[in-house]
Amino acid sequence: LNAASVGRALPGVEIKIMDADASGIGEVVARGANVMLGYYNNEDATKSVLVNRWLYTGDLGRLDDDGGLYLVGRSKDIIVDSNGKNVYPDEIEDLYSNTLYIKELSIVGLPDEVGEKVACMVVPDYDYDIALARTEVKHKIEEHFKDISSALPFYKRVKVLHFWDGELPRTATRKVKRREVVAAMQVLEQSMCNLPGAGLNEERTAKDPNANWLIDIVATVANRSRAEIKLDTRLSDLGFDSLMYVELASAIEGAGGTLKSPDTLTEVRDLRELASVVARQTGAEHERVEQHRAEESKTEDEIYIPSLVRTFGNKGLDVLQRAFYERILKMKCEGCTNVPVHTNFIVAANHASHLDTGLIKMALGEAGKDMVALAAADYFFDNKYKRAYMYNFTSTVPMERSGSLRKSLRHALSFLERGYNALIFPEGTRSLTGELADFKPVLGFLALTAGVGILPIYVYGTYEALPKGSNMLHGRDVGARVGRFLSAAELEAMTKGMPKSEGYRLIAAFVRHEIENLRDGTRHAFDATSLRRRWRAERRAHINENAHTQPADEMAATGD
Repeated sequence: LNAASVGRALPGVEIKIMDADASGIGEVVARGANVMLGYYNNEDATKSVLVNRWLYTGDLGRLDDDGGLYLVGRSKDIIVDSNGKNVYPDEIEDLYSNTLYIKELSIVGLPDEVGEKVACMVVPDYDYDIALARTEVKHKIEEHFKDISSALPFYKRVKVLHFWDGELPRTATRKVKRREVVAAMQVLEQSMCNLPGAGLNEERTAKDPNANWLIDIVATVANRSRAEIKLDTRLSDLGFDSLMYVELASAIEGAGGTLKSPDTLTEVRDLRELASVVARQTGAEHERVEQHRAEESKTEDEIYIPSLVRTFGNKGLDVLQRAFYERILKMKCEGCTNVPVHTNFIVAANHASHLDTGLIKMALGEAGKDMVALAAADYFFDNKYKRAYMYNFTSTVPMERSGSLRKSLRHALSFLERGYNALIFPEGTRSLTGELADFKPVLGFLALTAGVGILPIYVYGTYEALPKGSNMLHGRDVGARVGRFLSAAELEAMTKGMPKSEGYRLIAAFVRHEIENLRDGTRHAFDATSLRRRWRAERRAHINENAHTQPADEMAATGD
C-alpha cells in the first residue's frame, strides 16, 4: 500500500465511499461488528450517523483498486470556492507544510463574496536557522508557498497567508480549531492586510503598479473603456467566455507576460487574481519558459514508426480509402467547382459519422491532400497506439474539447498559417440524430485570427450508413454538397466594428445558415443585423442576471 494510505479495512469490516465526486472522494462509511450500536440515550444523534448499520464517519476519503483508504479531511471542514469547487484542507496542508521553516499551519476557508477562498495560518519555526532574521524566515516561507502553488490548480492554491507567533488553537485531542483560526484571520485581514510581511494577500497585488498594464489588456479584450475596469472587477461581469480567455492569454503573452498556469486561466475571478498568476518577463525569459514547457510535454514511451513504413503505409491507405468511398459507398459530390484554388481555407461541415472526414477529403480532390482535420484529443489520441496511427497515417490534429482550449487553437492556427486547409466540425461532436446542432464560435475565432476564408460543406447519407455507436455499415449512398466560398474579406466586413466575441458567434451562425441552405436546396438570406441586435441584448441580460457566476467553458469544435 502507498504510504499515504491508512490501510485496508480489518477483517469483518466493510468500507465504502458515499456520494463520491469525479476524483472518487466522498464520505467514508463503515459497517461491521466493531461499529457502535448508537449514542447512549440519544436517538436523534444515533439516526444522524447510523443508517442501516452503516456508520457515517464524517471523514472524507477515497479507495484505491486494492482497497486502500486515503483520508483527505473532515466533511465539515471542506472549503467550497466561488466556482463551486471543493478543496480539502488536510490535503493542502500536507502539500504546503513540507519545509523546516514551518512549525505548524492550518488551512481554512475565509468567507468571500460568493464562496470561500483558501487561506493559511502559519506558525514559523524561527529557531530552525538562528542565523536568519524573522523577516528572512517569513520570506523563505512565502517563496516556498509560491513554489508549491505553481504546481497546483488555481482553485487549490493558498490565496491568503498570515503568520502567527503563538500556538494554533487546539482541542483536548490536539486537533486544530479551524473556526477559531478563521476568526483570528478575519481580524488580521482587517488590521494587517496593508502591512509589510502580510504574506500572499490579494491586497498586496492591488497596490502593484504592474497591474495597470493588465487593466489595459482586459479592457481591450472585453471591448470596454479603461475607466470601467477596476482591480476588483470580475471577468464574468465583463462577459468573458472560453474564446475571450484565449484572446486574453494571447494578448498577455504578446505584451511580454507569462501565465504561470495557462490551463487554469478560466478559474481566475477578478483582476487581482489575474495579476497574481501573471508574470512579466523579457523576451528571452519568455522563450526559455516556452522551451521548458515543450520539453516537459514530450513523452518518451511513444511508438516510433520508421519513415519508410509511413510513406508506403500512407500511399496504401490513400488507395484503399478512395476505393472504399467510390466503389463501396458510391459517393457523390455536388458543387465541387466551388473549391477555391491558390488559397488555403477552413472547411466547415456538419458531423454525424466517422465517415465524414474521408468523404470530405475525397470531395475536395487536390485540395483535400493539403487538409488537416481537427479531432478530439480525448477520443483519438488518448493512448500511444492511437497516437502512433493518427500522427503517422492520418492528417489529424489533436484538439481539446475541454481544458487547454488555448493550446489546441494555437496548434490549429499554426497549420493554417503554414498554408494547410483545415477541416473543423463546428457542432463539436457527432450528432446523435443526424440533425444540425448549434455551431461553436471557435470556427469564427480561427477564421478571423488566421485571416482565411471558410468553405461550407453539407454531408449526407453518412448518418444512415454509420451512425454514432455503430460498428457496421447500414447504407451505401453518401455524398457532399460544397457551398459558396466565404472569403476572409467577406467575413471581416460582416463583423467590422463588432466585439470580437460577438463576431465569432456571428460567423458560426452564418456558416450554419449556409449549410442549412445546402441541406434544403434553398437560398434564404441571412439577417445579420437583427441577429447582432439580439445577441447584444441577450449578452447585456446575461451579464446583469449572472453578475457573480462564472460562465461555463464552451466545448471546442472538434469531432469525436
